[in-house]
Amino acid sequence: MTSFFLILVGGLILASLLHTQSVYNLFTVFAAPYFFIVLLNQFIASPRFGFFLISDDTLLMLLEGLIAFFVGSIPFSKFNQSLGQLSFDEKAKLYNMKAMSAFIFVMGVICFLFSLLTLIRQGVSLDQFDETTSSLSGGLLSHLKLVGLSVVPITMYYGIRQRNFIALSGTALIFVSVFLSFTKYNIICPVAASIIFIGLSSQKAERRTIAALLIIPISLFIINYVVGFALRGTSSNVSSSFYGNHLWTYLGGSLIYDNYIFSVGIRVGQGTLDKVLIFLFAFPNMIINRLFGIRFFEHQKQPHLPISHGIERANVVDAIGYLYPSQGKIVDIMVFIVVMLYIGFIFSILVRIMLHHAKNRFNTTLPFFLAEFVLMSFFGTFYINPGPWEQLIYCALVPSLFLNRKLISEHMQGTIGPVSEAKRCSPPVYERLNDA
Repeated sequence: MTSFFLILVGGLILASLLHTQSVYNLFTVFAAPYFFIVLLNQFIASPRFGFFLISDDTLLMLLEGLIAFFVGSIPFSKFNQSLGQLSFDEKAKLYNMKAMSAFIFVMGVICFLFSLLTLIRQGVSLDQFDETTSSLSGGLLSHLKLVGLSVVPITMYYGIRQRNFIALSGTALIFVSVFLSFTKYNIICPVAASIIFIGLSSQKAERRTIAALLIIPISLFIINYVVGFALRGTSSNVSSSFYGNHLWTYLGGSLIYDNYIFSVGIRVGQGTLDKVLIFLFAFPNMIINRLFGIRFFEHQKQPHLPISHGIERANVVDAIGYLYPSQGKIVDIMVFIVVMLYIGFIFSILVRIMLHHAKNRFNTTLPFFLAEFVLMSFFGTFYINPGPWEQLIYCALVPSLFLNRKLISEHMQGTIGPVSEAKRCSPPVYERLNDA
């Protein structure tokens, strides 16, 4: 079954790459992690390091979900790009980049100082290495970080291209403040989103960002533990094998944990539609709970169960496994497949809308959407938390505050002048944020 899975999913990924001419197309971003995790787990992690094999039932479930997502996304996977699309530098001229750079610098200083004070006051606890949220990433500070992160992809790329110290310093301070929560997902997601933003912004940089997308998040994962253990004074007690085993526990653990869907059962009796409502109510529940002290369709944590013949345990399933009806009947499975079809269809529409919005202005909603809602689907179900939803809202609103409305108006009226033919590109099969 493993070979069949790899051949079929690999074929669909290749078809998407050829069809769209972009690595950052919707299906590839969604399916590529599944392909490589199955490959590495079945042929390396399991035989050499004692992790459990991903069962045939699990592989079939993943295959059903991936194929349904692929089919659902087909209608909007290819569409023409407008010749009016601007390059990154041309877009930057339509914004007050000095104000944006100053904004991210001030936000960076505030978030860094508060994070540092909180770290000194509370210290680093072991719980922060195993939970998706922590005391260091909650409260008003977490909202401030999300506001700052909404422009970080822009300021990071702008700072790199223009060698702007203020923009780069503010971006670095925001990243450090997020890192100081010592919650791996908090730092990995915005870094991945920023890398994707650069990859979408520059065709020349796309290949280099692929390597960065693989190396930097894994490095941050390891650094997260190294620094955390050093601050707790326990680094000398940690063996080198811990980092490798723990890394695979987080990368491959969710797919291995999916095996329990078919053995002991995970959320037995809870249908796919109920789980979709858990996703959709994540952000409203944050507001409803603050106002009325109640929650609807609340996520229930899964028990920690072994995923290897050693001591490694996990309690997270991937997005496909979360939606799958554990020990469900044929009708339940059919509902699951239809839901995955709709998710692929809706996601492709959302990507098209965000790409259309990005033709002549900056858009950070798309890279954060691809990072948190698509790429990291193999890693867990982040959209059961309000943070990713709140992040998308800020991404849709905050960057536009720095638009120069007069220049936008002049550009729309054609008084600034047309985009040079060299900056215009023939319609690719997958639209980029720009063609710098």
